[in-house]
Order: sequence, then C-alpha cells, then structure tokens
Amino acid sequence: MGSLTTTQKTTIGREKKTSQKNKDKNDAEISKTMIYASFDLQAVLTLPYAGDAQIYFSIKLSIMNFTVYDSRKKGICYLWDETHGKKGSVEIKTCLLKYLKSLPGEIEHVVFYACGGQNRNQNVFADLLYAVNTVGNIKKVDLKFMESGHSYLEADSIHATIERYRRHRNLYVPSDYKCLIESGDTRPVIYLDVTWMNQNHSRNHIWQNDMDSEGFKVPTGKGDRLIVCHAGAAKFGFISSSKLIFNSKNNGDYHSQMNSEIFHDWFYNMLLLLEEPCVIIIDNIPHHSVLMDNVPKSNAKKCEVQKWLYEKGIDFSPLETLAELREKVKMAAPREKRY
Repeated sequence: MGSLTTTQKTTIGREKKTSQKNKDKNDAEISKTMIYASFDLQAVLTLPYAGDAQIYFSIKLSIMNFTVYDSRKKGICYLWDETHGKKGSVEIKTCLLKYLKSLPGEIEHVVFYACGGQNRNQNVFADLLYAVNTVGNIKKVDLKFMESGHSYLEADSIHATIERYRRHRNLYVPSDYKCLIESGDTRPVIYLDVTWMNQNHSRNHIWQNDMDSEGFKVPTGKGDRLIVCHAGAAKFGFISSSKLIFNSKNNGDYHSQMNSEIFHDWFYNMLLLLEEPCVIIIDNIPHHSVLMDNVPKSNAKKCEVQKWLYEKGIDFSPLETLAELREKVKMAAPREKRY
C-alpha cells in the first residue's frame, strides 16, 4: 500500500480525536472530581443591530463573546466590547481563569477542548499552569485541540442559538446582548425526517488506485425499497440507537408507508434516549399530527357516521337518514380540534 493522502490523514486524526473527546465526556459524567468543557470565541457581534437601512450602513461597535459549555450542561458567556479588549490570547486566558475560579471546590481535574488559532499559545498555557498552582483544589488541567475545520464543539451550539434569536431583535446597547443571551433557549434543537432508498443504491463513480483493475461492481436491479427515519442535533449528531429502517410494501409515495402508529412508537422510544431537555422540530405531515377525535367528513358513508355515533354513546335510529345523522354529528362534534 502507498502512503496516506492528506485527506485520509485528516479523517483518521479527526476520528481519533472525536473518540478521545467522547471518552473524556463519559469519564466526566461519572466522576465527581472531573469536569469536561469546550470553549470557543464567537464571530464578532455588532451594535447597533436592526433592520433599518441607515443603521446597517452606520459605524458599528464590535462585541466579543467567549463561551464555555461543560459537562454539567451549563453554558457561560463572557461578553466585552472593543473598548475593553480585543479578541486575542490575553482576553481568552482571562476568561478561562474566571471560569476555573467559578468551579465547585471538589473539582480536581478539568479537561478543555478547543480549536487552535488564538488558543494554542504560551499565554493560554501559562494561565492554565497558574490556575493549577493557585485555584482551589484543581490539580490537573488538560487542553486538547480538535482537527481544525473538521470538528464541532458544544459551545458552538450556544453561538448558533444567539445568532438565531437575534435575527428578529433590535439591539442598540451592549446590555441588549446580555438580555438576549439570558433569555435565549440553549436547549439542543433536534430535527427528524423520513426518507427512502433502494437496497442496491450505489455510487456512480469511486476513487481507486492504479493497481486495482477490477473496476466498480454495481448490483443489478434496484432491490427492495427501504424507509429510513432518523433524528439528530447539531450539538451531538444523530441520536444513538434511534434509527428506524423497514421495507416498503410498494413503490408509491413513501410517506404513505409511515403511518401514525409506527411513528408514535418510534418517537416515544426516541424520547427515552434523550439525555437532556431538547427542542424537537418536525414538519406537519399527516402521521405527525393525528386528530384525537376524527369526526366523519361530509363525504362519509352512513355506516361510518353510525359507527362514530355508537362509539360516542349517542342514540340514533337505523331508520334515520344520513342528513339526520350528520346533524347529530354536528351537535356532538368538539368545537376545537385536538391532536
């Protein structure tokens, strides 16, 4: 085998660091003396921030936000404007020292995860060494760096929430950002969806080395159609063990294969897998919102109307006409729809 390409080396390095990051998170959740935290500096925020065209082209005041998110599910934002500091290593080490001083007294080991850039320098390292020698019971601080441009830190989810919440707000003074962050919802946002694929789906083109002359083997036929349902969040990726895959009975619209009973069972089991409060985003397709009281429609048959009246305990005569039965349905139907 030849030497690894740059892309392959990056992929291997990213997988190793992600695996180590997950291990540190699990260790911190078990231990009472260890804490895991990720930190990052958000892109520069500006003031004033509003939809007015004159404000858009006016001179702006730059606001910096340094965020720490730890294994206690706690996010802390440190804010300052350009009149009080820049966005370099001096400001970052100051925020880290403030965070370490705020930790409970029983914490002895802190594991930080961050990106390179302004974090990989002697100022930050010297500050962490100072904290080990002077702050509380802290005996060890690890600072680990993810693969640049190919990683995700939990602190970034707070930055995304701030960006989302400020879209519809008018901000004029620095304290407005403080109010925005304090009122913001930092719960992870989970998206779910249903799609389909054929069993023999394959790529049209692949990379291969010069020694391989067999070519690309493509299966014949489409194979069975599979329905796939999954959920995930930007904060932690796909939810482990929540994937649902089953065979479709026909080649028609795949939405018709996912009924409310299947979705309800899958959704209930998925909720049991969540480790913290979350916001769940779903679209309004039929099996996502089913009426609790499905009142017969205007084109319903007489037997269907009679069945509904019987289930509701409403007296009726078999001799009554469909119009008379519909009047009884109209009187008994709930005024508000419940899903």
